Amino acid sequence: MHDLTPEKIDAWLSNGVNRISLEVQSFDTDLRQRIGRIDSGETVLDKIAMLKSYDVTVIIDLIYGLPGQTVDMWLEDVKALETADVDGMDLYQLNIFPGEPWRRP
Repeated sequence: MHDLTPEKIDAWLSNGVNRISLEVQSFDTDLRQRIGRIDSGETVLDKIAMLKSYDVTVIIDLIYGLPGQTVDMWLEDVKALETADVDGMDLYQLNIFPGEPWRRP
């Protein structure tokens, strides 16, 4: 999300994009950093608010079952959806496949 800029959004919209899906995964800043996401949860919410100022549908993906994620953290993520005012969401359970860094031996 750190590279989501008005210039990019304008380019997408002028070329027919009318729906943007963001792989948020979690709004929890510490958890996001543990899974390799750069931006804080606050920054993500700011970027979503910026997108919502355009005439575009915003969908986000959240994942539950991330390493170190508690039920309370998940519930806070779901609550943040209300703040984000997105048009839709996809909620996924974490799946770990062979060769991924989170896979346990």
